[in-house]
Amino acid sequence: MSDRIITGIDVGTYQVKVVIVRVAKNSKENAFYRAKSYLEGIGLSNVRFLPYKDEEIQASQSKQIVMPFETSRSAVIVDANDIVVGFVGEFKASVIKTFKLPSYCAGFELFLSAFKNTKNDYVPLSRYPSISQDVCLEVADNLPYGDLYSALNDTLVANSPEDCSVDCELIDIFADEKIKGKKRVTFHLIFSSYERTLSESVVSKILSDADAVLATTISAKRV
Repeated sequence: MSDRIITGIDVGTYQVKVVIVRVAKNSKENAFYRAKSYLEGIGLSNVRFLPYKDEEIQASQSKQIVMPFETSRSAVIVDANDIVVGFVGEFKASVIKTFKLPSYCAGFELFLSAFKNTKNDYVPLSRYPSISQDVCLEVADNLPYGDLYSALNDTLVANSPEDCSVDCELIDIFADEKIKGKKRVTFHLIFSSYERTLSESVVSKILSDADAVLATTISAKRV
């Protein structure tokens, strides 16, 4: 199921605004993590995500950026100097009602200062075909998404041949009473090489080796 992404720039406040919506009834996925995954994909340098604290926002004179968000399901984005550069999270019910948005809705707002130290990491596409595969990991429900993503990405890179690169994209986060105390996180993985056409057996070995490492490091199980 695809996302609809609405973007805009407020020239008056120098803010980039992004809304991610998905028309999906009874979705089990957490919209906050979906928005955060898009934000992480921008490649901002030296930013951190912190729990919302009203006194910090007041002190930063950035309170208006928080107004549309449900603060209990959001995070403050700060730079290396702990200066607020944005906010990411799910929107308040009143905002969703006013703008007639679907219930599954989240987004983020960034000051342009967030891009100040962003590096250009553009890498040209390989001329060889890539292999993609979806992988679902069952982990403890209290394992932070950032820790899971880092563990998966680092493990795949460490267990891949030198000529192979791996891209990880979040697809879904699922939690249900049937797997109480656990959650299932699905990633779309893309394996590429600049030197050859990768075979299914190479990718299978990378995933098999990663399974063993992740089972030990974060008690993850591929399902």
